[in-house]
Amino acid sequence: LYQNEKEYLVMSDAIDTNQHTNNTQYIFWATDTLPKEIKQNYCPAHVLVNYMKETKEGDNVVSSAFTETSNEKVISLHRLTSGNKDVCKVKIEWLRQ
Repeated sequence: LYQNEKEYLVMSDAIDTNQHTNNTQYIFWATDTLPKEIKQNYCPAHVLVNYMKETKEGDNVVSSAFTETSNEKVISLHRLTSGNKDVCKVKIEWLRQ
């Protein structure tokens, strides 16, 4: 189902004051799996994020992405996992620039 996948190690610079991964880091990991053409030619219009489980320094996170293009927009669906657990799901609607 997912078209692109990357693995990341949670580093100290991704950690917030509560010793958890900063929420913005999940968005970076999600969008980093997308083809460059989407990020260059489309702009995010709607973002829906479901944070499910915290991650901490030293954890491995796998970010998987699926994209669907129709007319002037792209829908990207992202699943981030650590071990065998979902940690975050993201849905982004991208509009052509």
